[in-house]
Amino acid sequence: MKCKIKVTTRQSESGGISLFDNAFFGNEPVYEFDPYNGLSPDDIDTITTYFDGLIAETGDEVRITYFEDDASGMGGVKAIIAFNKSEPKEVTITRSGAVNTIMLFSQGERTISVYNTPYMPFELGIYAKRVDNRIMTDGVLEISYILEIKGALAQKTEMKLELTRE
Repeated sequence: MKCKIKVTTRQSESGGISLFDNAFFGNEPVYEFDPYNGLSPDDIDTITTYFDGLIAETGDEVRITYFEDDASGMGGVKAIIAFNKSEPKEVTITRSGAVNTIMLFSQGERTISVYNTPYMPFELGIYAKRVDNRIMTDGVLEISYILEIKGALAQKTEMKLELTRE
């Protein structure tokens, strides 16, 4: 089924500090991190993009597919957001094309992904603080997570996807 997709992200960096101990996989941040605290709106990047997409249901699995065009800055990337209706707090985002990655967002857990770019691959640690998946009822998916590149840079990101079925 065709759909319209609006994706809004808010991002702020921690200034290059690591939030996790050496037990990289599965652990929570060592200390509370709120990079938005005390920042002016100019210090927080907010980006909104719009896409035409498709939503498909096969049994328990839901897949939302869209293509990021040149206006999004990631031209030539196919994005697939997938989850099972029985586990809505675990969402996978697969990106293929100009960049390639599979990122797992599981509420309250830290996962590892590899982000392959034309220049080099980056290892990512993703801690999904909150996954609010209301795609099936309200057409909304909100994920609040901390993204860390190989233990060096922590960035808090809040992503909101709003989907309207056509």
